[in-house]
Amino acid sequence: SPGRRNCPFYASSLKEDGARVAALLAHAAKEHVGVRHAKLSPAELWNLLADEEHVVIVLVEHRALYPPGPQGSLSPCGSPEASGPSAFSGHYVLLTGLDHTSESFVVKDPARPEEVLLVPARQLERARRAYGTDEDLVLVPLEQEREPAAPLATEALKIQAVLEAHANR
Repeated sequence: SPGRRNCPFYASSLKEDGARVAALLAHAAKEHVGVRHAKLSPAELWNLLADEEHVVIVLVEHRALYPPGPQGSLSPCGSPEASGPSAFSGHYVLLTGLDHTSESFVVKDPARPEEVLLVPARQLERARRAYGTDEDLVLVPLEQEREPAAPLATEALKIQAVLEAHANR
C-alpha cells in the first residue's frame, strides 16, 4: 500500500519486501497455487469458518487483539509495546473455528501459552482492520483435491535463490 512508505515499521524494507512478494507470487502462479486479492466482510469470514472447510491465517494489530491489561501490553516477543499512532505491532494468528455461544473465534497464537483462545468477533475485526494490516488473510482449505507433491530439493533451492536475489537488491 502506498501509504506505508511513511510508516516507520515499513520504511526500511518496503521496496525489498515488495520485490520479494512479487517474486513469490509469480512462483506461486507457476505452481498453480491460487492467489487472489479480495476483501472478506465480518460475516463472510464467520461463514467461511462455520463451514469447517478452512482455517485462516490472519494478520492482526497485536495491541488491538490483546488490549492492555493491568500489567500493560506485551508484544508477541514479550517486550513492551511501542506507542503512538505510527507504531504498528503486526502479528499472525490462526483461526481454527467458532464459538457460537460467545460469538468468538477460536484462535491459536504461537506467541501465547494458551493452547487456544476465544477472541470476540468484534475484537478480532478491530485487530484485523487496524492500520498496517491491509486486512491480510490466508485461507487454507482443510481438504485438498489432490495430495500435494513433496517438495523437491531443486524446488527448495529455486525458492531460496529467488529470496536471496531479492534480498541482495
